[in-house]
Parts: sequence; C-alpha cells; structure tokens
Amino acid sequence: MRYADSITLDPHKSGYVPYPAGGLCYKDERSKYLITWTGPYIDGGASDVESMGVYGLEGSKPGAAPVAVYVSNEVIGLHRGGYGGLLGEAMFTSVKLYAHWATMTLESDTLIVTPFNMLPAERDEKSVEEVEAQRAFIKRNIVDRPNRELVRDAEAMYLVRMMGSDLSINAFACNFRLSRGGPPNRDVAEASYLNARIIKRLAVNRVDDDARKKPILLMGTELDDERYGSCLKSFKQRLGLKAEDPGPLAGLCNVSMSPFPTTGNFVRELADAFRKVAEEEVQNCWKRVNVAPAIHSFVMQGTKDLFLTYLPMFNWGSYRQQLILSAKLPSEVMEAYVRAQREDPEAVFSLHTSSEELLSSILQKRSCVVDIHQGLPMLHGVAGDLNSFSRSRVELTEITVVKHTKLAPSALADDYPPVMSFFLYGSSKEQHIEHVLLKNDNVQLNCSRVELDFGPSTERILNEIDSSTGFVLTFGDLREQAMQPFGTRHKPDFFAPSRTFQVSLHMDPCASQGLDAVDMHQLFDHLRLESPVAQGTITLGESVYVDFAHLNRDTVPQLCITPTEKLTRDQLLSSVINDYQNIVDGISRVVANEKTTIAPDIEEHILARATLPSKYSLGRFGEAQDGPATDSKVHVSRFTVPHPSDDHSRQMMVRTGWKDMFDETVANCRSQCADSRA
Repeated sequence: MRYADSITLDPHKSGYVPYPAGGLCYKDERSKYLITWTGPYIDGGASDVESMGVYGLEGSKPGAAPVAVYVSNEVIGLHRGGYGGLLGEAMFTSVKLYAHWATMTLESDTLIVTPFNMLPAERDEKSVEEVEAQRAFIKRNIVDRPNRELVRDAEAMYLVRMMGSDLSINAFACNFRLSRGGPPNRDVAEASYLNARIIKRLAVNRVDDDARKKPILLMGTELDDERYGSCLKSFKQRLGLKAEDPGPLAGLCNVSMSPFPTTGNFVRELADAFRKVAEEEVQNCWKRVNVAPAIHSFVMQGTKDLFLTYLPMFNWGSYRQQLILSAKLPSEVMEAYVRAQREDPEAVFSLHTSSEELLSSILQKRSCVVDIHQGLPMLHGVAGDLNSFSRSRVELTEITVVKHTKLAPSALADDYPPVMSFFLYGSSKEQHIEHVLLKNDNVQLNCSRVELDFGPSTERILNEIDSSTGFVLTFGDLREQAMQPFGTRHKPDFFAPSRTFQVSLHMDPCASQGLDAVDMHQLFDHLRLESPVAQGTITLGESVYVDFAHLNRDTVPQLCITPTEKLTRDQLLSSVINDYQNIVDGISRVVANEKTTIAPDIEEHILARATLPSKYSLGRFGEAQDGPATDSKVHVSRFTVPHPSDDHSRQMMVRTGWKDMFDETVANCRSQCADSRA
C-alpha cells in the first residue's frame, strides 16, 4: 500500500455502513487539485472556505455518510475484536463457499462448476490426478466439517489459508454435461446461456424481484477475450470449453459479507439451493442443444408456386435453422388457399406438420402430412378463428431446399451487419424475401410477392431467379447495426406493406441447396458490397410477417389438452373449437407475465396457474393423464408463449423515449399547421 499514489476507501462495503460512504486518499496532497471543481451554490462564493464536496469526481456529498463511518469505527472498533473479527468471519464464509464451488462438480452428474481462482494444486501446475486428489480432500475435510473441528485440523486449515479469494468475493462459472455423466459441453455460448439463466433466477435486477424469495443472491459478470486474454482462455479450458473460442463468457459472483453463515453450516444450505437451481437450468440447456422430433411450422408464400419459410428459434435445438423450401400441395387445397389469400391479401398463412418429426427426416423423405391455418394456431389442429381458412392432415410433397443455414451460436456473428440483408427467391412470376439471420437476438421478416425494379436489367434478373437461388438483397437505407436489437419497445415498423426501399443485388457467396445447413456468419466478409450485381428498388407486398418474440424465446411449453370424457379425434376437435377462446385465454393469462420466461419448468408453471373449462384436463405432453383414454389429444402450440423476456428492449428505452417524444412533437406540429390552414 505504501507504493500507491492514491487509495480509495469504500466503507459502504466492508465497513457495513450505508451507501455512499467513500474516501479518496492521496500520497501527495497536491494531486487533489487535479480533480477539484467548485461552484457558487456549494461554497456560497466564500472561496477561502474549503468544502468537502469540491474534492473528487462525484461532486456534492451527503454528511450522513462520513458521520456513519465515524460512529461505526468508534462502536465496532478498528481492531481484531471489532472489524477484524467481522471481516475475518466474512472471508472465512467466502472460503467455505469457494470450497463448495470447487467441489460441486463431484456431487453432480450434470453440472460443472469452476471457480475463477485456481486451486493451490492448479497454481503449482500439479498433474490432473493431484489436482483431483486435492479437490477430493477439500470435499472430505473442509466442505461440511463443523468449524470447531476444522480449525483443529492443521493440514485442512493450511489449505483453507491457501485457497479461495483474498477478498470476500468469489467469481466462478458453470458449464454442463451433454447427458448425465456424459462429456462436457464445449460451446462457450451455451455455457454463457446457462450462467445467464441462473443469474435471471438468483439476482435482483427488476423492480418486482423479491429478494426474500431468492434462496441465494448472486451477481453476474461477463469475461471478454479482449480484456482477459490468455487468462480467459485458461479459464474456459478448466470449464471444459474450447479455449480458442473467442466468445465472451458469462460468469457469476457471490459476495460474503455476513459473519454468521458458517455457524451450523448454513453455507451448505446456500450451496444446495444454488445447485438445485443450476441443475434445473441444465435441463433447459439440454432442450436448447439437443435435436428431437417436433412439430415444425412455416409461413406460406406465393400463389403460383408454393414457398415455405421456416419459423426458427435461436434457443431451442429442434428449431435452430433458417430454412426456405419449395413444395407442392394437392391442387384442390392449393386452389382453396389461393382463394383465401386473395380474399384477405394482408393475411399470413401458416403450415405445420401434423405430428412430431425430425426436420432432417422430412427433408430426406421430401414429404410429410401438414395442417394449414390462417394465422398462427395456439392449439395444434384447431383454427383460432372459426371463420378463417383451415385444412387438416394434408399431404405436402416434392419438398425442395432453397436455403438452409445454421443458427447455432457457433455459426452466428459477433455483431450485427452494417446493412440489412434478405434472401431473394421465387420465380420469374413471383418473388419473395426473407431476412438473413446472422446474430441473435434478431427479428424474422419475410414478405410474399414483392415488386422489383432494376431498370433495364429487371427482366434478365427475374429470369435468373427462376433458375437460381443464389441472390442476396441489401437494403442500403437500413443500417441494421444501428437498429438492432428489436423488441416490444422498439419495433421494426419500417417493414410494412407497400413500403419501397433502395436495394442492391448480390450473388450469395454461401449458396447451398443441400440438406445440410451452411454457416452464414461470414456472409458480409465475402459479399462485396461495393460491387453489386444490380441496384434498384423493392416494394413490399401486402402480406408481411414480423416476429421478434417467438424467434428469441428461451422456452417452449410441451403440453396437451385431454377431454374428461372419451371422444374421437373429430369429436375432440369439434368440442375444443367451441371452447377455444376460453382455453387460449386461460393459458395466455399465465404466460403473459414476464416471470414465465425464467420459470425453471415452464410446463409446471403453466399447469399450476392455468384454468381451463372443467371438461378438459391440461397435462404434460407424452405423460399419462387421469380420465378416459382418448384417440387423440390437442397439443398446445409453441406459439402460446408470445412474450420474450425482452432484456434488450429495456436497454432501448432511452432511445425509444426520446424518439416517442420527438414523434409526438412532430405530430402535434403537423396537427397545429393543419388546423391553422383550415
């Protein structure tokens, strides 16, 4: 400390006094004048009278804080029996918690926990066997031993003094095994997702968070490659992650300020509470990375040739791809769909597999059975609007891949691209577009039957679209990097019917029509923005699809509705149609609360709170339910949870705040001008 030029003191931390008590000490008194400022409202113009508020960057300071520091120092005392005893116990608590973090992996077959500070054996570069032996010693001789017994063990106490942080703060991170007792996850983004989910449940970040309901309070942090360099690479390796993965790693911190938790080994209760939450979130991570049979959904485009744009999800393994298909429907179904679209040109029509399948299997077979709806169904097999277009169990054939890209974290870019890009596809008669998803969180935008104008080159380009799928459009006046991310408070209102934009046409350098998804995250490194194939305009058609909620959701309910009396499938669908709105309202009421997004088990959360008409029971998909056997159940759609946690939208509140105010002012001025002219 004697070598420091300045020292900061924060009694509102280890001093146990109210915020904002703080001090700044200089070795050379003249240093304080480098950051001195004053004003007549502080010293009243009496420049020869010094005021505490003029020294330091914070400006005016309350007098209660230094008084609290003085009183605390006098009452508690700056000695071993006072603050020394309190802080010593707090640091002992920190070491006991460190021991739990260092050994929790031994207690779990799914969870991996690694403290940021190495074990003594790791610091001494001992062999893997010696490190694991030390970890086992800590678990056996330190973790659960009573304090009085522990302090009598010289070997254990020596290790206590050597391990953990030299502060009352523990930094650590979690990873997970891909199956029980299986290999560790290697993807940094997946581990970060796990840590972020844990923080959402155990931190107090929102005004409606109740600290009393949190079993343990933690803070979150982020470790980035630029700041932590080789240290972070080593930490990733210790977690079982790819050390060369440059992605940032979300981490956790606990602060031990109370001198009492080690009494009665309350620390064990804290560690067990954390482990329960973390292992619950590992289950969500498995759903995020594992591919399983699912009901797959598409937006329908085109009236002459049918194109289908997949409805993906970044955070759900079965839906992690951007996919555009062409396919065929039976002629009578296609004709009915075309009539329905002409009657309501702005409507969005969606197509859904009738049963759960692997998407890869569908693409290989090139056929499947589907249901078609106007809009997105809350319940599979049941149309939301009884007067809207709907068809069930229709054969979809001649499925052909037009675009297929990966959406796993390792295939996504670190930042949003400079301009907004869209896939261009279709035929010479009808063209459609789909926003290229290069980073999460993102927004899905697609439009059917756009109008393109590239001047004299228009006809040639349209004919090439008929035989090629390798085109990308960039919207020159849409700066995606500045606009993203979108959310409920910052919507992509620019993407609206009949809007016209300046565009540039490029050949797709990542074009692929195979069954395997391609990696698109380096698209803009090869796109050659300065040398477009053509430039012109695009005018959006009447039917546009916009989604920033479902695409970015963390969880999907897997529930089904069963009648309490035996019904055939047709009778069941007929019955549900009559009660559709009541069923949907019962589920929507529950999932509209943002706390649904961090529920450890979304199915259990909905089951405990949703109220359905008495003649139906709601249960987990695939589980046996009470009541008579049925030939069929109605599956709850993945679109029943419409609201994301929307963290990014909260970050955009400042932007939308001034924008809303500006737009309101402009609207008022225009209204006043119109009134004055009248």
